[in-house]
Amino acid sequence: MPDSASPNPKQDKAIPKSKGISAMDLKKLKAFNKKVTKTKVFKLTLVLILLTIVISSSYLLYLNFNESIYKEAENKDEKFAQMETALLSAKNFADDSPIKAIKAIENYSALPKLLENRKNYILTQLYQEIDEPALAFLSSYKIDRNYLTKYSCLQRAKIAERIGLEAIVVKELEYLSGKFSKDPVFLYELAKSYSRQNLNEEAAKIFHSIQKLHPNTDYALGSDYYLANITNDTNEKITRLQRYLKTSPEGSLAYLISDQLNIIAGEDTSLRNYKAISYFNQSNYEKAIGFFDANNDNPDLYLDAYVKTLVKLNRKTEAISVLEEFLPKIKNPGKAKDLLEYLAELKPKHEINSTLKSLIGKLDSAIDDKVLWEIAKRTKAKEDYKNVYEKYPDSFYAAESMARVFWQEYERSNYHSALDIYKTHWEKYTYANSHSFVAFWAGKIHLKRNEPDAARAVLQNLIIEHPRDYYSYRADQILNKKTDWYILPGANTFMSFPTWKWPGIYPDLEIVRLYGEDILELTRIDEFDFILELSKKNDIKIDKDFEMWLQAQAGEYMQAIKTASKSLTKDTPIDYKNIKFQYAYPLAYADIVSDEVSENLRVDPLLVHALIRQESFYQKDIVSKAGAIGLMQLMQYTAKDIARTIGVKPPRPYDLMKPSININLGVKYMEEVFARYNNNMINAIASYNAGPVAVKNWERKYKDTDPDEYIEKIPYEETKGYVKHVLSNYWIYKQLYT
Repeated sequence: MPDSASPNPKQDKAIPKSKGISAMDLKKLKAFNKKVTKTKVFKLTLVLILLTIVISSSYLLYLNFNESIYKEAENKDEKFAQMETALLSAKNFADDSPIKAIKAIENYSALPKLLENRKNYILTQLYQEIDEPALAFLSSYKIDRNYLTKYSCLQRAKIAERIGLEAIVVKELEYLSGKFSKDPVFLYELAKSYSRQNLNEEAAKIFHSIQKLHPNTDYALGSDYYLANITNDTNEKITRLQRYLKTSPEGSLAYLISDQLNIIAGEDTSLRNYKAISYFNQSNYEKAIGFFDANNDNPDLYLDAYVKTLVKLNRKTEAISVLEEFLPKIKNPGKAKDLLEYLAELKPKHEINSTLKSLIGKLDSAIDDKVLWEIAKRTKAKEDYKNVYEKYPDSFYAAESMARVFWQEYERSNYHSALDIYKTHWEKYTYANSHSFVAFWAGKIHLKRNEPDAARAVLQNLIIEHPRDYYSYRADQILNKKTDWYILPGANTFMSFPTWKWPGIYPDLEIVRLYGEDILELTRIDEFDFILELSKKNDIKIDKDFEMWLQAQAGEYMQAIKTASKSLTKDTPIDYKNIKFQYAYPLAYADIVSDEVSENLRVDPLLVHALIRQESFYQKDIVSKAGAIGLMQLMQYTAKDIARTIGVKPPRPYDLMKPSININLGVKYMEEVFARYNNNMINAIASYNAGPVAVKNWERKYKDTDPDEYIEKIPYEETKGYVKHVLSNYWIYKQLYT
């Protein structure tokens, strides 16, 4: 929803529209600004002075630059470029200290017009970050209206609202709604301002026009809330509030509406679950539980929130009972599958299979395959797996079930039966994750049966169909008779890329052509997060290439990798010139990795990148459920042991979120692990994930086992997948960058 205002808009007296700030008043404000920044007891005083000046002035003055405000950046000379770089460098202090950044930026004076606007835009944001709205307003006041018009003017209006300058709010929003008449947000904010000033007639006109001109937007729905609080007609009020609540019980205003309806409409059984959901989304579980009505005929609406509320209130047994009773009434297959998985999480392991079996035939037929799959996963019985793909051959779970039966036949040396299954699987389930797995092991069967031509045909087809898959790389290594594939290559084969950077996507002129000058300017001042936020709200539409670039520039490396990866089809051949591959398999923090690895040359820098990509997707501040921290997902006790070994200060948890510290300790740990296993990548990678004790048990249990089979026999599904992913990442990095 557009906002989360209070149920009763402010009833302040209307502030007369300001008509200006004189040059003398502005000079006083600037002098006062310098003085008040030296003390912390100034906010109220500053606001009062601002109010006095604004109310008494004749017209709000803005700097009048021409429409070509961004031309300076296109024709910049060396001096401009130096000042531009210095300003952005000062801004970068904000990551660690906004106050330090403010002090650095305030020192720049006599800037060109464009850079002066950038300076004040950045200062506005920084002052808001440290919760100094009055100083933020002073900076925003200095920004020309032609500079990032939509964003700077709306920002100025929002800040003015915080400090009570409603006249300025109105002026800015009137300007914006006139200039951008197709964008409902400015009309919506203008109507809210009138409502706060108790100018209800003006507010109502605008809210009604929003509902007429933009009927299917959140702003139209939000208008119902405000119109309900403007009207004196109780029936209209109730109708509008009910419409909002039924349309969007998860909306930001829904819980306020629930409170209002409790007072003015009393008990209404048809709304109980809507109210409950509104409180649930505010994490008010105690209040929510009092409204849930399990006798309601539409459990699709409320069941998920209901059982999660019970769990939050430590009523797990009751949650299970409710799920078992009402899950069969769920009509939406997607919701039913999610709730079925949630039931499996809640139920004790020794009871879940009997529960699942009791649900067969009771749920929507669209998820019967899911029930059978959940049973087969737990029993691991051949007949249960066959039950899935024989009854539901087109099911999402059919391919994996057939692959499990194939593997059981392989392990029992029933090669003829296994190959029959492979042929069916290969032809029918080309989309499945298990497609390459079945083909690889079919190829190995042919080798075991001394059928090299058949093996070659199967493995070559696999490579063509899945060029970047783990099994595809293994197939290629088999065809090239590479028997030491699981041993880390020697140091003389290592390559390092310390100067790697995220590659550019579009030149400036192309960004302007596609998205306009304002978006280009936002990229120039590193407002990448803001552009992404605009995209999420559908304020602008951006293509996937630009999106992944923005994500990388914003430090959202995981999102950049995923965006790039999704845009690469499974059969896209690896090509360094295809920039999507560099985003899908980046060398972020390449300088740090190169520095750490070069000290001993015991591990390949590209293997470090392969592991980081799998562990954290290059998110430096990520923390796992188990407590592993940072890029290389180090447990704190492991990090302390390594630090002690190399004679450095034991890191604190937040230290491990610093790339230099995390990579330093992570690489040292990798070196130790690989040395322990004589550079056997399978055991070393498995140990990094599951620990040395588990690997020692597997080594003993599966001694002299074929390395490929050894990986498949790893009993921890997570570790098995981890080993395959890190190895395939490594081989892709090697192919891409060497």
